[in-house]
Amino acid sequence: MHRTIYGYCFMLPFGLVNTIGWVTPFMTTFVGYTFMCLNEIVDEISDPFGKNENDLALTAMCRLLENQICDAGGLTLPPDTENPSPAKHIVQ
Repeated sequence: MHRTIYGYCFMLPFGLVNTIGWVTPFMTTFVGYTFMCLNEIVDEISDPFGKNENDLALTAMCRLLENQICDAGGLTLPPDTENPSPAKHIVQ
């Protein structure tokens, strides 16, 4: 995929130069930058289930659901030894 994008961005100016003239470097830069940004976005969201900063906080979400279900049912949960404090981005 990377080689295809690099090859396309390399060949793009040759295909555009007769059509748009002196704007070719700007258009080629814009298209190349767009492809590179899309590639980074795909790399970032391809694995959402991990422990990185931008991954989903599944443990905190599950713990929050457990707490709410037990509160609604009148049950008590033992203290969470794995994650003692809830995540900052989970609304409680």
